[in-house]
Parts: sequence; C-alpha cells; structure tokens
Amino acid sequence: MLNNVYMIATSPNFHKDGICFAATDKGLQKSQDGCKSWENTFEALSKGTSLSCTTVALSPNFEKDNLVFAGVKGGILVSENSAASWEVIEFPSPPPVISRITTSPAFNVDKKVFSATTDDGVFLSDDQGFHWKTWNFGLFDLNIYDMVVSPDFIHDQTLYLGTESGIFISINGGCSWRDTGFPMANGAVLSLAAVRIQNDVNFIYAGTENKGLFISKDKGKHWDCLIDQSVNGAVNQLLINKYNSNSPIISMLLQDRIIQSSNNGKNWSTLYEAEKDFSPLSCIASYVLNDIDTHYLIGTLGNGMIQI
Repeated sequence: MLNNVYMIATSPNFHKDGICFAATDKGLQKSQDGCKSWENTFEALSKGTSLSCTTVALSPNFEKDNLVFAGVKGGILVSENSAASWEVIEFPSPPPVISRITTSPAFNVDKKVFSATTDDGVFLSDDQGFHWKTWNFGLFDLNIYDMVVSPDFIHDQTLYLGTESGIFISINGGCSWRDTGFPMANGAVLSLAAVRIQNDVNFIYAGTENKGLFISKDKGKHWDCLIDQSVNGAVNQLLINKYNSNSPIISMLLQDRIIQSSNNGKNWSTLYEAEKDFSPLSCIASYVLNDIDTHYLIGTLGNGMIQI
C-alpha cells in the first residue's frame, strides 16, 4: 500500500500496459494493472528493512529497453528489465540525496542521463546510467530542487537547474554552469518545465517557493511573472501537456490543489482541490486515453495516490 509518494513515472504505453512506478518512503513501487495493486521492487535489496526511493525516471524508449532509474540516498539504481532486478551505482561519500533524474531527449542516440542532488550538485552519465561523474564548474549552489533538459538538447546541449538561489543554465551538456540572473528576490525555484512552442522557440517555466510562476522565452535571459504570490503556496511541480500546441496546457501542483492554464498563464482554472485536512499533494503525472482524454495521477504525503 502506498503512503508517502515522492514521484510518479508512467509507461509511455500506460493506457495499454498499465505500468506505473511510484517513488515512496518504502521503496520503488510498481503497478502493472493501472495502479490498482503494487509491488515493492526493492524487496530483495532492502532485505526486510525500509529503503526509501526519492525519485524515479524511465527511458524514453522504455517500451523496448525496459530501463528504469531510481534515486536512493547515496546513489542510483538502474534496471534493464523493468525493475525486476537492479544494478547499484554508489556515488562518492558522503552519500548524496538524489532529488531528480532525467534523460536526454536524444537518449536513444547519446545514452545521457542527468542526476541532481540536494547537496552535491549534478552527476552526469553517458552510458545509460552505469557510470557517473560530477560536473559542477560554475555551480555555486549545490542544493538542487529540480532539473529540466531543453527539448532541443541534441542541438543546443542546454539544461536548467532550480536551486535555493535561483536558476542555473548549462549550454554544453552540463560540463559548466552559470547563473541566469533569475532575481533572488523571487525566492527558491522548486520546479521547472520546458516546452517547444515553435521550431526555434522554447518556453521555460519556473515555479517558486512563495512568489508564484515565471516564464522565459529567451533561454533564461529574461523572466516574466505569469502568476504572482497570490497563488498562495509553493509551486511543487510543473507538468506540460500537448507538446505540439502553441498554447500547451500547464498544470501547477500546489500543496492543496492543482490549477491549469491553456493560454500560457493568462487564465487559470482548478483541476483538483484536496479535501480539508487531506494530506499535502506531492507530485503529478498524466496519461492519455484514446488520443484525446488526459487523466492524472496525483501523489500525496500520507494518503498514497489519487486518480482523476
């Protein structure tokens, strides 16, 4: 049974295979029946003890390669058989906490995986996650909350990091970093998202701890406020749907509700609001049925997962 859910990853073919992973305080849980039942994929590793999983990511080619990446304290677990067994990759001591794992959009070609930590900056792998190295040159804030890869990474080699002190950018695949100049007065950046709007234009969204949501249309050089601190709370996760649209649907996860905009932040509506005294919302994922209907999986801290 799920309790505290930190991250959700669905199979690209979820509407058919029903495969979903949930990073929880009890390990990485896997469902193969559309989230009706769960099994702890860490059972053999933990040997009866509790091994927490902080985050999870799937290969973009998951349907064929069955690659799963799981973050635990001290390193990364890699599976090539949909979490049936694991390869343990330990990071240098002291053991870092993995806050986010993401892959290159060109993963099938470059095999690159990126891992962010809460104390030790960024780790990079170019062999599907089996060997890692740190690349923190220019990164003076090593406490990373979120990380996003440019949709055009294969051409521009660009990544963004959300930290306590703002947003950092790398234009050389993570080998070096620089501050984008995101105003520190806007507070910590907890969540990031990127979407291709046109062939040569990417929008970058940044959710903050208490100053609302911001957007950049020029690779982080300038930031405009889409919704201010009246949002009342931390923007814990951002989710983008309809990637081919010039007006993508932005879902913004707050502690007690999810709000959406389909016109680049001009107007917002409530997708979901938690009941009074319900556990805080922690993460969100989506899947599409019949190429039309979008459904959502919402993780909580205390009450497992909700489907809407």
